[in-house]
Amino acid sequence: MIQGGDPNSKDADPTNDGQGGPGYEIPAEFNPKLLHKYGAVAAAREPDQVNPQKKSSGSQFYIVVNPKGTHFLDNNYTVYGEVISGMDVAEKIVAVPTDGANNRPLTDVKMTVKVIKSMKVDTSQLQSL
Repeated sequence: MIQGGDPNSKDADPTNDGQGGPGYEIPAEFNPKLLHKYGAVAAAREPDQVNPQKKSSGSQFYIVVNPKGTHFLDNNYTVYGEVISGMDVAEKIVAVPTDGANNRPLTDVKMTVKVIKSMKVDTSQLQSL
């Protein structure tokens, strides 16, 4: 997977990456229909040892790039979206050389994210006029 949203990643200190945020967390929201499939967008969080409520980071997120998904994370991390186009870009990010220690790219990868709010409607429940 690829991860983003950490304001610390913008500074020159790679040792603090993955530790930044806006100063708040969001309660976990697990939905058995939202799984860690290819292209899923989910909230990063601190480990269970310090975060037994599994609260989500206020800014950090990740995108699943494993074609088989990462289903061991289902119902442990909040999935809240899906990449609908551009997974080819995510695949290019995965291919960037990284340091061995933190799996951080050797050169910064800048991401621009566009969020599109979508609402699915179950038309079978609609009454005809």
